[in-house]
Amino acid sequence: MIQVMKGSYHYARVQAYYESEEEKRHRKAQFLIYKMMEKADSVSKRPPPLKVRVCRLRVKIGRKIRRLRNKMQFAAYCIKVGICGQLVGQLKMVKRVLLGRGDIATLSPASY
Repeated sequence: MIQVMKGSYHYARVQAYYESEEEKRHRKAQFLIYKMMEKADSVSKRPPPLKVRVCRLRVKIGRKIRRLRNKMQFAAYCIKVGICGQLVGQLKMVKRVLLGRGDIATLSPASY
């Protein structure tokens, strides 16, 4: 068994010795390409750096804050419209009463 291993090793050494320079460069280039591809695969498997995660979190928080602000503005607008509508109705009623176009008793809520 040991002789077989030695023999195969010697055969590989002899083959490498008779190999041309171009074949050696080609084999070394293939090895380097393989190493670079392995390195690229290992880099892609790493978790994203903290900076990227923080940036994504900041975008999520920004979206939530923007939605909340829009909801608050819409609520304020609805309140404003409601108050203005009531105020306009009250003013119309006071105007009718002051100008003598109708009595308070004869005015119906639908006529505002």
